[in-house]
Amino acid sequence: NITSAKNVDRVRERSSASTSITRTKVQFSKSSLDFINTQYEALKFQNANGGDLYLFPGFIVMINKMNNEFGLIDYREIKIEHHQQRFVENEGVPSDSNIVGQTWKYVNKNGSPDKRFKDNYQMPIALYYEINIETNKGLYESYHFSNSDQGEAFCNSLETYIRLLSKMNWKNEEKIDSE
Repeated sequence: NITSAKNVDRVRERSSASTSITRTKVQFSKSSLDFINTQYEALKFQNANGGDLYLFPGFIVMINKMNNEFGLIDYREIKIEHHQQRFVENEGVPSDSNIVGQTWKYVNKNGSPDKRFKDNYQMPIALYYEINIETNKGLYESYHFSNSDQGEAFCNSLETYIRLLSKMNWKNEEKIDSE
């Protein structure tokens, strides 16, 4: 779960990264909620700095852990943006991730190691898959999937599902209007 981000002055900090982010490892799992009576388990997106998201077949539930309040989100209200993300990893690369390159802790503009720093070690560049989930009412959550291929497949399926839900509801509204 990406919990914060800030731009990096690459020249001043001698960094190959343009953005510095703070992440917290979270779990995706199947789960149910005791106040929703359904045969389906939700896909639970644990959230490090806010309410967990429970993706049910027809809606999303966001649970505020602090006060046990919840909100319902219609899939048609969310916008998702997703893409592959190269990430300079300084915390260890997960076992299901691909390493796509190397860089140095301190780099010159041309990518070579800055020899002015004595302890200038190599750092792996991992390929992750990023999803950003947003609503007009203030929800903004961002996640990195450690396995880029699985993350992309999930995001494409979710995007298709949302598009199909929108079309189904549009057809039902059209039918009602024409009667």
